[in-house]
Amino acid sequence: MSGRRFVSLLALAALPALLASCTSASQAVDTTAQESLASEPGRWVPPQGVPWQWELDHPLRLDDAHDMGTGWVAAGGAPARPPTVFDIDGFSNDASVVGALHQRGARVICYIEVGGWEPSRSDRDEFPPAVIGKPVDGFPEERYLDIRSTTVLKNMIARIDMCASKGFDAIEPDLDDTYTENTGFDLSAADSVAFNTSLAQHAHALGLSIALKNGDEPAFAMKMQPLVDFAVVEQCFEFDTCDSFTPFAKSGKAVLEVEYNLDPVKFCSEAATRSFSAVLHEPELAGGGTPCR
Repeated sequence: MSGRRFVSLLALAALPALLASCTSASQAVDTTAQESLASEPGRWVPPQGVPWQWELDHPLRLDDAHDMGTGWVAAGGAPARPPTVFDIDGFSNDASVVGALHQRGARVICYIEVGGWEPSRSDRDEFPPAVIGKPVDGFPEERYLDIRSTTVLKNMIARIDMCASKGFDAIEPDLDDTYTENTGFDLSAADSVAFNTSLAQHAHALGLSIALKNGDEPAFAMKMQPLVDFAVVEQCFEFDTCDSFTPFAKSGKAVLEVEYNLDPVKFCSEAATRSFSAVLHEPELAGGGTPCR
């Protein structure tokens, strides 16, 4: 469980200090900037430019300013807008956390892996050995899955059902582009598109929006853009892959973008031009962050 883009060990040594004294954690969500949960017909979709928090290292601590983004300092040194969208782990956070965020006017994205087997997850025994492949790059305790398998699809649909049962608003499906990896299986881009299409259709049937996670090969991103509702992207400015998500931005879809190694001065201006919601995070995704604004 983590962000999946490989990051340099030369991550920035320090982020700007959190100004937790500016406001309490209970005020972390600006409810005046968030429309009513009951007022929008159909599924919720994150708007472009939304302030957001991505915290996967541990269960979200609602009373912790660091986790909640309270008092964050934006890249220019001014107080940052409090997050109104939280992207958190679907397994380790229960329905009470999601409900509490909703009560504060926030929306909540459910992080799940859809292309990987994780030994720490409660459903780990639901995957037969034949569908478990090679170690995930950078995470040797995890394994790639054969996404062509009906068993894998069934289990990932069950994960989406879990997110829905806890009241989440959207899905972040990590490892949804494993056709590019050394999985141990002969996967193609078409396999990933077919698998992701089934997941998106199920999420939409439950009233959930769903993202493309990375997937920055241009032709693949173009195929996925009509199928999903937004994108969660790592290090596209560092690796010069942001153009792959231009079709998302041009169609009004949000691109929630994270950098780990770049100084914000090197990407925030361009992120604004592209209508991306960009944040500098530590690779551990343990709470802190420096949003562009």
